Amino acid sequence: MKILSTIFVSLYVISAYADSLDVYIGTRGENGNGIYHAKFDVETGKLHHPKLAAEMLSAHFLTLHPNKNVLYAVAQNETDPILVAYKIADDGSLTLINKEGLF
Repeated sequence: MKILSTIFVSLYVISAYADSLDVYIGTRGENGNGIYHAKFDVETGKLHHPKLAAEMLSAHFLTLHPNKNVLYAVAQNETDPILVAYKIADDGSLTLINKEGLF
């Protein structure tokens, strides 16, 4: 397994009383494939194996909309940075809403 050159992690608490939390991991660099989703077990402290949730060249920055239903990422297309918005499903999967070039 190759180690990613850079990893950005964003952890969002959807419910203060949840048994598990959704974790989104943005990757960039030659081995990064995009945004990964994993579950964090609050009781055991175990992070379950991350699965690719959104494929992109590079996910530099992740943030959650205040309604906790949309995840934003600053990403990279072939030449320029873009802002990407994803709808978060109940199972933690991501569906593309929109993307816009930043320059």
